[in-house]
Amino acid sequence: MPDSRNRKKKNQPPTSGPPEKRSGDSERSEETASSGRMPLAKDARPASHEGPHGPLAEAVEAIVARIGRSGTITAAIIGLFSASLVAYFSYLQVRATIEIPIHATQTAEARLTQAARLAGTATLAPTVTLMPTLTLTPTATLNLSPCPPGMALIPAGFFWMGAAPGDVYAEPDETPQKEIYLDAFCLDTTEVSHEAYFESLGQPLPAPSLASLPVVNVTWIDAHQYCDSHGWALPTEAQWEKAARGEREFIYPWGNGWFPDRVNYGDTLPRSLRPVSNYAAGGSPYGLLNMAGNAAEWVADWYAADWYARMPGQNPFKSIMPSEPFPTRVVRGGSFVDIQSNLRTSNRDGASLPDDQFDYLGFRCAAVPSLP
Repeated sequence: MPDSRNRKKKNQPPTSGPPEKRSGDSERSEETASSGRMPLAKDARPASHEGPHGPLAEAVEAIVARIGRSGTITAAIIGLFSASLVAYFSYLQVRATIEIPIHATQTAEARLTQAARLAGTATLAPTVTLMPTLTLTPTATLNLSPCPPGMALIPAGFFWMGAAPGDVYAEPDETPQKEIYLDAFCLDTTEVSHEAYFESLGQPLPAPSLASLPVVNVTWIDAHQYCDSHGWALPTEAQWEKAARGEREFIYPWGNGWFPDRVNYGDTLPRSLRPVSNYAAGGSPYGLLNMAGNAAEWVADWYAADWYARMPGQNPFKSIMPSEPFPTRVVRGGSFVDIQSNLRTSNRDGASLPDDQFDYLGFRCAAVPSLP
C-alpha cells in the first residue's frame, strides 16, 4: 500500500512563514537598489525581438529556475544549455542590427538606379570618354638657311680679286689685282655629281659607280641649262674667286701654303676623279670643297685677257661676247690632270669653247639668297 504519510504530506498546505526567495529575485532586487530604477514589469518588456529578452528567453529562465531548485546535475546541464541559447539569440539580434541597414541601403540604391534608367535623367556611375591623341610625325627638316639645300652663303662685302703680291705663279691675265665688292650669294658646297645631274634629267646613271663623282663631259650650255632649270645660274668669275679664297687673298682655298694631300691633282695617284665630298681639309674659308683640283669648273663669264684692267669694282660680270672668231668661256679651279700652278684661286683658263666637252671639266651652281 502506498504510504499515506507521504500522500498526506504532499497534500498539506504550505507552512506559514515568508515565501522562499529565488536567486534571480535576490539579484534583481540588488540591481534595482544599486541603480535606483524599478525593474520593468513582465508585461512591459519589449516583444519585438526574439533575442535574449523575448518570450522564449523568459520561458527558458522559468524552466531553469524551476529545475534549479532540485539541485540536480541535470539542472546544471539544462542551465548551461539555456545560457548558450541566450548567447545565440544575442548574436542573432546583433547580426540583424548590422545586416538590415546594409540591405536597406542596397535596396534603396537599386531602386534609385532603376528610377534613373527609366527617367533617363540621372547617372550614378561616372562615365569615362577616351579622347584620341594626335601624334605629329616630322616629315621634313626645317631649313633656316637663306640658301637652297647643299649651298653655302657667301656674305656681301669686299675682297681682293687677282693674283696676290708675291705669287710666283701669277699670269698677266690675273692682273692687276683689284678690290671688288660683291652682293651676297649662295654657291654649291660641292661640284654637281653624276647622281644629281642625271636625276635632274630624268635619266638613269651610266654606271652606279659614278654616282658620287663630279659630272664631267658637259658643255657650258649643258651646265647653264642644268642650273637654270633649278632657278639658279653658273657663278660669275668674281663670285667663284671670292668663294674660293675668301677675304684674305689666299693663294689656295685652304691658305697660302702648299699641301698636296689636300687636293686631287696631276701628281695624285691613281689619276682619276674623286667623290665630290672628298678632301675636306682642302675646303675654302666658306666650307666649299674641291675649289682646287678634282674637276675644273665652268663659270658664267666670257674670257677676256685684259678684263681685270677694265672690269667694274662692283659685281663684275663679262656678259658680252668678245668680237673674236672663236670666243671662249672661263674655266676655274684646275683638275685632277693639272699641275700645282693651275690650282691657285686666281688662275684663269680661257681656252674652252662653250660647246667643248672634257673628262675633267664640270661645274657648280650659284643662287640668290632669300634674305629678309
